[in-house]
Amino acid sequence: MANNRGPELVNNGLVTAELDYAKWLVEPDVPDEAVVEAMRLPRGLSIEALADDEAAALRAYHTAWSENSGLDTLDLFNRNSACKRVLYLSAPMLLTDTIETDTFVATGVNERIHLYRAADVRDTIRLEAVSSYQVEGLRFRYALSIQYAADSTGLGWQVIRPVVVLDSGLLGQVAKAGAEGRAKLERVLEPLWKLILFGSHDYVHATVLNWFPPPARLPDDYAAMACERPHPPEIDDWHACTQRPLPQGLVDGWATPGIATLELYSLQVHAQTIARLWDGEPALGRYVTELMARFDQALSELCDVDIFGDRRSAEAVADYFTALAGWFVVSALPFGTDRLAQVLSVVPTARATAALKNLGEPHGGMFAFAALADPESFPWGDRFVPVHRVTVEYEEALRLPALRENLTYLLRPRTGDARGACWLDVLSAPLDEPARASLRTALAALRDLPGTQLPGGVVRFAESGDHAAFAELARRAADPGSRSGRSGVENYVWTTLAGTAHIMDRILDKERVRA
Repeated sequence: MANNRGPELVNNGLVTAELDYAKWLVEPDVPDEAVVEAMRLPRGLSIEALADDEAAALRAYHTAWSENSGLDTLDLFNRNSACKRVLYLSAPMLLTDTIETDTFVATGVNERIHLYRAADVRDTIRLEAVSSYQVEGLRFRYALSIQYAADSTGLGWQVIRPVVVLDSGLLGQVAKAGAEGRAKLERVLEPLWKLILFGSHDYVHATVLNWFPPPARLPDDYAAMACERPHPPEIDDWHACTQRPLPQGLVDGWATPGIATLELYSLQVHAQTIARLWDGEPALGRYVTELMARFDQALSELCDVDIFGDRRSAEAVADYFTALAGWFVVSALPFGTDRLAQVLSVVPTARATAALKNLGEPHGGMFAFAALADPESFPWGDRFVPVHRVTVEYEEALRLPALRENLTYLLRPRTGDARGACWLDVLSAPLDEPARASLRTALAALRDLPGTQLPGGVVRFAESGDHAAFAELARRAADPGSRSGRSGVENYVWTTLAGTAHIMDRILDKERVRA
């Protein structure tokens, strides 16, 4: 591996204190049990620590995005994750296609589902938003895997990973070639896995993640674990804008693709983030082109007549992997013909060049369209705004829902704590009436949430003038020095708490207007 900073964006630290990631499982005939075993979440998993691992793996990405948007997008990712209780892991998984459905009807994300059943329902893995594509008679799919785990308070979370599903017939032919065939395949998968990570713009979705309703028609015992909730009312307007089809005529001479606004948003934001990374870290560009060259060389070695029987079949496999790589490569590179020309000049052979230029539907065409659309005139509701304004508006819409959810987290006793104490119980100082009123308003909102526990000390905190001043608590929460020793989850809960007084003032103002 090149000695440059490129790998910092690639989660090579796949064995962490919390989770030993599998990269792929590509035997030709893989039962559900094997998929479950490869992807199982350990019972003692710490969601909080795993969130820290993910933040460390993608820090450079969020730094670039933050510089573009003027927001701390890592904080937004954490706050969104806590509010939805969803943790998106950037490390992809490659699987053998054992799905019986040829093509899922696109009637909604929750209608395109496949389950890998487990003996213990807690280990069942769901693929969601399954999309299927054919290349030369060979199929690949893209989906998100959904698993469930609990945080240290006992609240349920979704854990999500991007998944690419590979054609089982192709993998069967490779398996017949024995150890040599398997070694050649793995030399293709290694750079492909990293290109998928660089090119998956779904990470933008994960930071301003769409709010999907609870899935329907699932087995009762499995559905009982589901923690998905419909989006809160504060997100109504933002959510409605994301679901609108793109207006016609956005790009002269191009037919507008039939995708929702959110897709164009994430494509443009991802490309601008990658562009800033390339500008700030030239080694990253060299690393991506090195990956493409390695992919090209490995694919040439894999597509051997001795493995696939004849030249036409070998070429079909080459076209298949080229199209699959191209599906992500176009998103791993910044917009701009000058940069594309720069990359093409250093990629040594035609196969990777074809992958780079693969702008055919369904994915590359959308990306090419996004490259031509003006990011300073982004269609948002009934107006046009700079694309990063969409991120800012999500952050603003999320403040109150995040406050409710994160106070729930704060007020809930920690697992295994016999005293049932929460963090607020141990604070003491004079509490003035505006602070008590703010906290009472927050507690009133919390009482309407299912499963909320309000320890007696918290109620006393809200109602007594002899306990900690809420305003002082907020100031201390905002002090970076007060965060040492806390996990990422704790930090972003406290960051949300730091903004509570301002948010509560807005709520109280609205109540006074209604009165």
